[in-house]
Amino acid sequence: MQVLTDVRNIVKLIIRLRKILAPRKLRVYDYFALLLIEETPGLCPKEIRQELVLLPAGVTRLLNHLESMGLIERQRGTDRRTVPCDLTKKGHLVISEIDRQFLA
Repeated sequence: MQVLTDVRNIVKLIIRLRKILAPRKLRVYDYFALLLIEETPGLCPKEIRQELVLLPAGVTRLLNHLESMGLIERQRGTDRRTVPCDLTKKGHLVISEIDRQFLA
């Protein structure tokens, strides 16, 4: 029964997080990707895809979205699958704001 209670609590937290992210036009996977990049600057799309269990097209859309919002930057190269991703100043700020709001 404890496992069921834990799962329900996790679901409640994710619902709360979604409500915080929605006004920023972010999804839970976007936030998870931002946290991964914050913890390990320079991650390449393949590593992010593996950590978040996404298809290649899914990680491309996710990173394009975050980049278009100015939250990450990618080094341009010949193969976008191997370019390192880093948070921008705005990306760091958004994570801090979300964390602060979530913990309030």
